[in-house]
Amino acid sequence: RTAKDVKEEILQWLSAPDCTTNFQAADDQRTEGTGQWILKHSEYIKWKQGPNVLWIQGKAGSGKTILFTTIIRELEQSTAKNVWYHYFDSRDNTGQKSTFRGFLLSILLYVGASNTGIHPALKRLFDKCSSKDISLKIIYYYRFRWIDCQLKVLDNCGTPRAVREALEDLPEDLEQTYNEAMDRTLKGKAAEDAHHLLLWLLYSSKPLTVREVEEILTVNLKKNCVEKANEMKISIYLIIDSTLVTVDTYSIVQLAHASVKEFLITQYNSSHAVELFPINELLAHETIAQTSEVNTPCGYDGSALLAAVAKDSEVMVNLLLEKGADVNAQGGHYGNALQAAIVNENKGIMNCLLEAGADVNAQGGHYGNALQAALEKGNEEMVNFLLEKGANVNAQGGHYGNVLQAAVNKGNEKMVNLILSKGVNVNAQGGHFGNALQAAAAKGNGAMVNLLLDRGADVNAQGGFYGNALHAAAAKGSEAMVGLLLSKGVDVQAQGGRYGNALQAAVANGSEFIVHLVLDKGAGVNTQGGLYGNALQAAAAKGNNAMVKLLLDKGANVNAQGGLYGNALQAAVAMESAAIVNLLLDNGANVNAQGGPYCNALQAVTAKGNKAMVRILLDRGADVNAQGGHHGNALLAAVAESNEAIVNLLLEKGADVNAQGGHHGNALQTAVAKSNEAMVNLLLEKGS
Repeated sequence: RTAKDVKEEILQWLSAPDCTTNFQAADDQRTEGTGQWILKHSEYIKWKQGPNVLWIQGKAGSGKTILFTTIIRELEQSTAKNVWYHYFDSRDNTGQKSTFRGFLLSILLYVGASNTGIHPALKRLFDKCSSKDISLKIIYYYRFRWIDCQLKVLDNCGTPRAVREALEDLPEDLEQTYNEAMDRTLKGKAAEDAHHLLLWLLYSSKPLTVREVEEILTVNLKKNCVEKANEMKISIYLIIDSTLVTVDTYSIVQLAHASVKEFLITQYNSSHAVELFPINELLAHETIAQTSEVNTPCGYDGSALLAAVAKDSEVMVNLLLEKGADVNAQGGHYGNALQAAIVNENKGIMNCLLEAGADVNAQGGHYGNALQAALEKGNEEMVNFLLEKGANVNAQGGHYGNVLQAAVNKGNEKMVNLILSKGVNVNAQGGHFGNALQAAAAKGNGAMVNLLLDRGADVNAQGGFYGNALHAAAAKGSEAMVGLLLSKGVDVQAQGGRYGNALQAAVANGSEFIVHLVLDKGAGVNTQGGLYGNALQAAAAKGNNAMVKLLLDKGANVNAQGGLYGNALQAAVAMESAAIVNLLLDNGANVNAQGGPYCNALQAVTAKGNKAMVRILLDRGADVNAQGGHHGNALLAAVAESNEAIVNLLLEKGADVNAQGGHHGNALQTAVAKSNEAMVNLLLEKGS
């Protein structure tokens, strides 16, 4: 077996959830500028410096997924360190992403199965695990579940005699256990409600709450009406046997175990009881659809019709439309049913929806509109079909803002020519890249750039993530693209976007060739703006010693203020680059310059715990008692970080042990707040 074969076997054995799909979906939905506040927050900057863990928790819809994705994207772009992440996703059909086990597998995938190969420890673990081990685990897994079920039955026995009788008549296996539980449910007075509820629990696109169950059970399917809600609280376990369902502490109702779902769909459907209590997906969706006429559930799909389209179920789509489902109803990931059908490239369902009156120009959802979805899929047949049906080529919306930008992003020249021939505005603004030309430049597609420019695209059009086409090309390090745009008369001084100007974008990418090129074309070496405030700070923040020297040689202002770190010196300190710190100081950097989250370089490096760099700054004249910033002063920062060595060094250099400032007021109070007895004693000895 090759190393590749072994890796495939191990990945299949792990079966870890793939969270890159969550990241990509969220990143596609993310609007430029969203969540930037956290990237500038002092606590985030401090957290980012070391190998730390970040946990984001919040209510559904509060924006935590997009915020988390913003952080991941920034980390991947700004640091060489490994970034491991996991999305707890309750919508995941496998159920893995919402479990602790799934989380551990996800992280194990990063740790043990990187692009460079399989970690030896994981390989040894795999080699030790035989098929017999797995078989035994499966047996134990189901045996424990069987025991759990019997304990629940015994718990309901009211007398010792009843317990003894139950022990003498235990079911042989899980299948018999579940059959007996179904018999008890069928014989109950709420058998009809139980049937209705089980269909929901098996096939609903989202978990149900007790409150939602109460609402569902107000629907009388026989009379096709909604009955008045009863004030009496329902008891789930009086409707369905507790062996089959469970209600957690958050009032979420679900099947008690994965094996229950397996039993109901497979074994139970093959038994005689199916005539009395039929369970199948078509019946479930029909039942849900009937209920949804008066109580449409929300969730990832948005509605029963969208769920049916997403599952490619033409039978269910027709059934729902016959029942009066709104073909243009908005909601869910795809916004409307037509967009979902196009994403699935299901022409049959697409025709069905259009015949039912689907609006070909309806806005909303991940792609913005149907035409943009078809372009994203690269489906020329569907694009032509939608255009024939009256799709508006200039409609706005979606991640890319318009269909031209979407087509350019796909790199499909034939499709771009097609929609240009239909009268699309070549300079239409909006979307991730701001305009089509910027999208082409970001992709490094010279042929596409020339095509758009020949059709009248404005080479200096502003907007989007990068600000303009030149910034995009510079940020991507595309020397040929930068040269092409400069030859077309692009403004090398234009402001805007993430990096503020082309020079800063080139510096952030690390391309000395492009830096020389734009400087030779008149870019200002000290132009302000963008994430890092100026090009020199960007070079320092990237830890690029050669780039810092190049910019200084070109006249960069070593003390320029602004940006993420306040000045270049603080950026170098944040990167813990002694070489760049010394280079900047040798070129006149003010060691006591104010600015940035820590107010000055000494406090910043103290907070990072880098004693050697603290000594460098002190030896170069840093004011040991400078006030301001997150901690108040350097001594308070060292105490807050419980760094006794740096505290001693600062005190030796004249730090005022009683200086006021910071969250706790002074160094002694900070040490007390940290419950650091050794630090308290040290400060008291020093006269606090």
